[in-house]
Amino acid sequence: MLSFREKSSYDGMKNAIKTRLTYNIDPVFLLSVDEWMSIARKPSFIKENEVFDFSYFVKNEKNAIKTNNGIREFIYYGNSNNVDNVPPDEFLWLVSHCRKLKTTSFHGVAFGVIF
Repeated sequence: MLSFREKSSYDGMKNAIKTRLTYNIDPVFLLSVDEWMSIARKPSFIKENEVFDFSYFVKNEKNAIKTNNGIREFIYYGNSNNVDNVPPDEFLWLVSHCRKLKTTSFHGVAFGVIF
């Protein structure tokens, strides 16, 4: 079975492929908040009860930490060259616990909506 997020992809393939096809929303929206939180893991660099901001951009830059008025902002860049990418379980935790989220990533926006 093949599943498509975009209706145009589904329409273009439904007559060409001899298998069962489905069209649905993105898989990130198929799980509940509780199901996603069961996967989330607090990063070791977050202090107890720390208030922080999280930024996740699709760009080829180096990760950074900035401090503004005593609040740390963890800035990650999702790209294939970045060996310091935040792992998925920590990404979920950071998005779900940050004070402010800034992102250019589909998954950043999607999980921001979910949480």
